Amino acid sequence: MTKPKYNRILWCDQTVEGWNFGLEAPNGEIFTMHYIGYSKAEATRRARREESRIKAIVNQPPPRRRHSR
Repeated sequence: MTKPKYNRILWCDQTVEGWNFGLEAPNGEIFTMHYIGYSKAEATRRARREESRIKAIVNQPPPRRRHSR
């Protein structure tokens, strides 16, 4: 059996600002994403493909050091 490639949508709520999705990642991690300014179809497409922002923040390289004078 193969692992799913995309996030699974657990719930979708419309808020005043946009759409709120509850997602389950292929590794079993459950997280929420909030999309502002998108139609429901576009927000759904983005939610299925994006990684959790917590994971994305951890995987970013550290900021460059500034030289002090």
